Amino acid sequence: MISRISIRTNNILRRGKEIYGFTLVELLLVLVLIAISMAAITPRIGESVSGWQVRESSKNILAVIRLTRQMAITMQEVMVFALDTDSTAFTVKSVGHSPVPDDISNDFLVPRQFLGEGVKIVQLEGFGQLGDERVIVFWPDGSANKAHFTLAAEKNGGNVEWHILVENDGSVVLREVLKNE
Repeated sequence: MISRISIRTNNILRRGKEIYGFTLVELLLVLVLIAISMAAITPRIGESVSGWQVRESSKNILAVIRLTRQMAITMQEVMVFALDTDSTAFTVKSVGHSPVPDDISNDFLVPRQFLGEGVKIVQLEGFGQLGDERVIVFWPDGSANKAHFTLAAEKNGGNVEWHILVENDGSVVLREVLKNE
């Protein structure tokens, strides 16, 4: 008799069979909790994706600038890292042996590259102007004009900026800087 009572309190008996499962209220409660957690997590995922895009674009630009310097040394020619005036695309061009680059060939030594979607250049310093492009000039000895630019996410601004610094000796540094808000 005691075992029969404990069975009835733990499980519902219907025609001698035990019924297992969840009630509709329990299922709805779980779905509501999942919806609330997704609403809280999804915006954070979006922010991290835009930060990732800025970081990857910065690394890509860094690699192309280093390639420009290496090509200037190897080919013993004046090379330029050329950035479009709208600052969305960049490439490497040869100026030749001219000590003062006044005309850039339209031949791209590296296919034109574009900034990632949602990435913008927020600051440009030290770039020369040749034609309709902003350039960093690399000389055959590897030296360059000193330049600095900053990349950030377009939306929300993000809380991280990536600074690319080109020194006079041609060395390039990438720095991650947390913005104070």
